[in-house]
Amino acid sequence: MDRRRWTDAAARAEPLAEAGQKVMADSECKPLRLVVGASKRSWAAQLYASGRSKWVTLGDASLLSVKDARRRAAQLALDFAATGAAAPKPKTMDLEAAWSATVEEAKRRGRSERTVNWYAEMRRNHLKPFERRPLDSITRREVREWHAKVGRNKGPAAADGALRTLSAIYGVAFRIDDGLPANPCAAVTAFGSAKREVDVEPADFARVADSINTLNNVTSRAFLRIAMLTGLRPGIEIRTLTWADVDLDAMVLRLRAPKGGAERAQALPMTTQAARELAELPRIAGSRWVFASSRVDGPIVVPRLPLAGAQTYDLRRMFRSAAFDAGVAEDRVKVLLNHKLSGSGNVTDRYLTVRAESVRGDAQKVADHIDGLVAEGRLTQRVSAEKM
Repeated sequence: MDRRRWTDAAARAEPLAEAGQKVMADSECKPLRLVVGASKRSWAAQLYASGRSKWVTLGDASLLSVKDARRRAAQLALDFAATGAAAPKPKTMDLEAAWSATVEEAKRRGRSERTVNWYAEMRRNHLKPFERRPLDSITRREVREWHAKVGRNKGPAAADGALRTLSAIYGVAFRIDDGLPANPCAAVTAFGSAKREVDVEPADFARVADSINTLNNVTSRAFLRIAMLTGLRPGIEIRTLTWADVDLDAMVLRLRAPKGGAERAQALPMTTQAARELAELPRIAGSRWVFASSRVDGPIVVPRLPLAGAQTYDLRRMFRSAAFDAGVAEDRVKVLLNHKLSGSGNVTDRYLTVRAESVRGDAQKVADHIDGLVAEGRLTQRVSAEKM
């Protein structure tokens, strides 16, 4: 039997079998085997004791590291030799190990740093009751009660976010550990949140623009104006902009790590209004961030829209409404908003990466229309005030 000292890279690069299976041993851990079929590479343990033998599948080699496979194979071999009976059922992964695998999978698939950090925050704040627990020991009832408790204490949004995180961890673990039962998160009904549909009137743009002008902090004012003029996501796309992403000569903004990860990165056109805001924005010496904090080496916290009942993310919704009102086609609005294009069966069609120039006219059209709506709204407000 072929015996090698396997590494993760070597195991994942081993050519698939043209027919049947290839079985190769590990020179460092005697019972460990790499089993390569026509479509999959798996780790397994071949156990021997007192004339008996037993095979135990450990998991997918593309997800289970060789280090963990060696550890599990060695422990199974000791247990098999000690019991004098059939190999005991291997223990399933615990939450900590599954979490490590989830992070590695997210990085391998090019998920953005913000997405990984969001999952980490959910785990740190809400998954402590399940830490170090074997995944097959976590019951549906426990998850239901835990989800309800987080909802009562932290709110429905936090509870649903934590539930999605736990479910994602199970999703990765299922591809590694064949011994897991059904995902206990499937038995839980999320609180959900009503989808906000904003019907924007001209006066709304005027009120928003005027409220932004009341802010004393020039960086916060520019941040919110850019959000209104571009429709970019405040936290993921605007806050993380660096000066290396801003090309004032070519009039282009580069989104390097937007929602959805590196595969959604693209360049978007900069309108004359956005270029003016950024050109006039004071820079903090030594900081790479466009919207830099004056207190710490990093970007500012996303500023709140100083308007009762409004949220900063509403600026993105308002941009979308203004784009449609200006007559921009839906597929081009999706490009400007860096939205996933749904309804396509072709993977290459689901994400549209285009040259900035192809939608520059549309972006400028929307920004000009927003300026017009602000002016119209202010005029309406003056007329109404004069009639009173």
